[in-house]
Amino acid sequence: MSENKRGKYFKYAIGEIILVVIGILLALQINNWNESRKQRDYETQLIIQLKKDLEFNIKDIELNIKLQTLCITSCEILIDLINHNSTYQDSLLIHFSQSGLWTKAVLNAGSYSTIKSKGLDVISNPRLRELVFNIYEGDLVWLKHMEDIVIEQIEDFRTRKGALYFKKWESTELKNGELVSGEVLFKDYELLMQDNNYQYFLQGIKTNSQILRGLAKNYLADNKEAISLIDKYLITDD
Repeated sequence: MSENKRGKYFKYAIGEIILVVIGILLALQINNWNESRKQRDYETQLIIQLKKDLEFNIKDIELNIKLQTLCITSCEILIDLINHNSTYQDSLLIHFSQSGLWTKAVLNAGSYSTIKSKGLDVISNPRLRELVFNIYEGDLVWLKHMEDIVIEQIEDFRTRKGALYFKKWESTELKNGELVSGEVLFKDYELLMQDNNYQYFLQGIKTNSQILRGLAKNYLADNKEAISLIDKYLITDD
């Protein structure tokens, strides 16, 4: 009888231990699930803000590409004017204005600053993580470097040579969402057309603006691909 009691007690104790272990394992599993959910929710919040920043960036880059194209086209027209010794027409004024047009990207990076502080691994998708790094660290460095080259080239010519040829040489600007051609007044048009330095300037601006536009288009493509991946992420997260 004593042996039976001990056996029953032993089985009961084992059963209690198993229940306790199962309870602990379930609690750990629930805790892990909660932590994963919290991390996922935090990632989702960052991703949503990142998408807003990228959408802002896309609008700015698309505008810059449009302006860069205007500059390139105007440089080509003025180079052709010089090469063919064409007659001056007032319709050319806009091209003198646009040949001095430069762009400077204004981008939102608030979400990236947060992501960077937490570590890029907070973004679970490897390709999106790679794109975000390229957008804010890789491609952007080259884009801004090329912007600075074009700006320095234009402003250096404006400072050193502009006063020789122009009484006033204002670049096309964006005002209230619309392009406004700057005022152009010549001091010595004939001297300008005969000066090889001016043609070299136009050719240099054209070439560097083409390089800049190519970088901007690649940057734009990265932003759009990142948004596409974010949209897929948000759909699966619902």
